[in-house]
Amino acid sequence: MMLCAAAMQRHEQAVIQAGTSAAVLMDRAADGVTALICDFFPAPGNVVCYCGSGNNGGDALAVARRLAPLGWQILIRFAAAPESLRELPRLHWLALGETATLCQNAAEVVTHHRGGPLLLLDGLIGLGSQGPLRPA
Repeated sequence: MMLCAAAMQRHEQAVIQAGTSAAVLMDRAADGVTALICDFFPAPGNVVCYCGSGNNGGDALAVARRLAPLGWQILIRFAAAPESLRELPRLHWLALGETATLCQNAAEVVTHHRGGPLLLLDGLIGLGSQGPLRPA
């Protein structure tokens, strides 16, 4: 079954209203994405998480938290200052601690790349995205 963004938003809202917290949904999504990544890439490598300040960024950071103990190098590129993160993404960012390297630009990503798979994880564009990408 294929869902459009509006249908997915309605479904997510219904699940939250039924008592499942946004934090639990984020964790479940991160568990699923992490399992899929490990299926495709059995040997760890490098993951670059491109993160916005909202829950889509939190989803990427939650995946990063699960990949770090598996040997993945975690590189983070924020579209805004980390201080502007909403509550859930901030919790995942703080929990990553020193297991993540903050990169300001692509050159830094290249500098930190240590070989192995290079995975780019989108935590910018979510269900509510509309129009062209913003400059950040």
